[in-house]
Amino acid sequence: MAAESRAKKAAAGDDGSATERTYMRAVELMRGGQSGKAALEQIAAETGESAGTVQARYYRVARKAGEVQRRPRSKAAAPARSAAAPKARAARGTRRTTAAPAASTESLAAQLDAAAKLLAAAAREIRSLEGDAQKWRQIRPLLDAR
Repeated sequence: MAAESRAKKAAAGDDGSATERTYMRAVELMRGGQSGKAALEQIAAETGESAGTVQARYYRVARKAGEVQRRPRSKAAAPARSAAAPKARAARGTRRTTAAPAASTESLAAQLDAAAKLLAAAAREIRSLEGDAQKWRQIRPLLDAR
């Protein structure tokens, strides 16, 4: 099977894989002064491939060469499940259909901060309404006396 693949490359006149050619062309364009994004978009236009395909090919080689690293995953690892939990659900006749997404600490902190701001705004509004109610209580007897 590998021999067939090599034969197809030789017949097509390929001097390397499409991934390697994409990487080399991108490096050439970037050395010429283009930004990485512009270079990858130009290659996509030249080859008729999608920008995502070109980008994936470039970064595959760049990671192997050690030029770029994968970004760390933002989600925390899911906690280990206990072996008794599925048995307990089975005994109750229920089952979990989807797992709840794990919220990151930063996300929870941002939500708490937003909730605190909303609570402060609500407290200001309540104080304003209490002031209006106090004024109304002073005006009401004057209007009733008419």
